[in-house]
Amino acid sequence: MKILKILSIKSECYGPIYRNKAEIIAWYKDWNKNGQVLEWPIKNIWIANEIAFVEWYFKCNYKNRISEFDGVSIIKFDKENRIISVKEFQSNSTHVYPYKNITSTVA
Repeated sequence: MKILKILSIKSECYGPIYRNKAEIIAWYKDWNKNGQVLEWPIKNIWIANEIAFVEWYFKCNYKNRISEFDGVSIIKFDKENRIISVKEFQSNSTHVYPYKNITSTVA
């Protein structure tokens, strides 16, 4: 994990925040002990200065429970390209179209 800066922060899309390298390593070990990634394709990556925006889909089995969602990560890097922070956001991966039968009219 040499890509992580000592004062790294990881903010999960469902609430938990890991405030330093030790907490991030503890989370990583726990997740890999109890979870299995089933799918994690990257849809898009945008980079601006020292910030990367990554859009992805995630499906996993964690403690025998299947979860899936769309997500976005905002990843900040320092001048040595080490990760300073990762902030994740999620959206339902199953979408509904409540107005699909309405046609668009331009006035």
